[in-house]
Amino acid sequence: MQPVVRTTSGAVEGRRAGDTSAFLGVPFAAPPFGPRRFGVPEPVQPWDGVRRATSFGPTPCQKVPYEEFGIPEPIIAGEDVLNLNVFTPEPGGAGLPVLVWIHGGGFVGGCSASPWYDGSRFARDGVVVVSVNYRLGIEGFLPLEGAPGNRGVLDWVAALEWVRDNIAGFGGDPARVTVAGQSAGATAVATLLAVPRAEGLFHRGICMSGIADAAADLAMASARAALVAEHLDVAPTREAFSRFSVLDLVEAGEEVAPTSGYELATLIDYFAGGESGVLRPLVDDELIPVRPLDAVRAGAGRDVALLVGTTTEEANLMARMVGPELDDEAVSEAIVTLGLPREHHDAYRAHVGTMAPVERLGRAITDCAFRLPMARLIDAHVGAGGATHGYEFRWRSPSLDGLVGAAHVLDVPFAFDVLDAPGVDVYAGADPPQALADDVHRAFVDFIVDGDPGWAPCTDGRRRRMAFADPSLVVADPVAVELELWDGHG
Repeated sequence: MQPVVRTTSGAVEGRRAGDTSAFLGVPFAAPPFGPRRFGVPEPVQPWDGVRRATSFGPTPCQKVPYEEFGIPEPIIAGEDVLNLNVFTPEPGGAGLPVLVWIHGGGFVGGCSASPWYDGSRFARDGVVVVSVNYRLGIEGFLPLEGAPGNRGVLDWVAALEWVRDNIAGFGGDPARVTVAGQSAGATAVATLLAVPRAEGLFHRGICMSGIADAAADLAMASARAALVAEHLDVAPTREAFSRFSVLDLVEAGEEVAPTSGYELATLIDYFAGGESGVLRPLVDDELIPVRPLDAVRAGAGRDVALLVGTTTEEANLMARMVGPELDDEAVSEAIVTLGLPREHHDAYRAHVGTMAPVERLGRAITDCAFRLPMARLIDAHVGAGGATHGYEFRWRSPSLDGLVGAAHVLDVPFAFDVLDAPGVDVYAGADPPQALADDVHRAFVDFIVDGDPGWAPCTDGRRRRMAFADPSLVVADPVAVELELWDGHG
């Protein structure tokens, strides 16, 4: 007999596999189409009988399956895209800690159906996992007249409210919720700290390789809306944009300004906070009243324990995809555009050591877009009295003759303990170390359970981290020099 759980909208039937159960494609909000297009997430229409929840639900429309950095994330057609998945060891049990996972993808791609996000290993270890979809790109984040802003953020809040109201039936404790994400998902976690409506809906947070203060400029985002509208020959309004299919808008947005790519100018513009990165959360004086990092400095999320980390070589592979033979002068100018003060360029170059231009570009993007934002989040949270643990994932993949290294997303299959998942061998090599996955996964489980991953937290002025490698060890402060050179805060 398969497990059945009653939610506030009706009963759902999952599937049992070994010691865990999975409930897939469960709607947490009504399909955002028709009169609900570009609106706030609305309640699910209740159903009679038992709804099967044994396969992944539809995924938000996007340009292509988002596999640029190795994560296999399928596209599944359908309108009921505001759905989630629950992995649990004990449906009907009580009091288990909960992990809510928000996927990455630059806010324009990704989904919750990736095998890398399979929560069964967490469930095996006593954690109920919820992985969510949300509206992407124009549907989720472009400001339009007559439409609420930050629709994707509203979807995260709606999913957390669903967890609050329903997770007890799946064995979880709504008072022990950890929200976690990687890349854009980590940025989502940092953003939620600044959302008053989300206060009390989660109690711990895990930020993996995100940007702590990634809120887009409202004027720039509005200008993008005007450009897309001009391209479509309509006004930038909810009513006008609703006449087009989601795919039409995805294509129009890409024609006006690509949201991703491996031309040097596009890559630098994205990570420097330019026009290619406006499809993301916005400070709107309502849902997100102030920039997330400022909110954290002022005490927002002080009671939410954080686990914050990056990989050591986040952008090495990204830079190489631009081209291995980059001009040294062009790379130097690109690094200054990213935000390194020109007068500190020579000192930074000396600090990172002898590197080919493409390697130096990868290191600079790694620092400015990932390692330093996470360090600033640690400082802000600790400074406001929050409990914060840090980590850095240093194990280097041998894939592509070592060019992958300790790259972006490499820590995800280790955290989920899914080294046997499809695609991991391509990215992590044929024989990634299971012992390291055991260590990383256990640290995440322990943090979710009681807020202690197994090493001392950061304190004011001391950004100690667990460096996951072979062997793993605690390091004092891996970015002190970088912070001093990039923004004067060592």
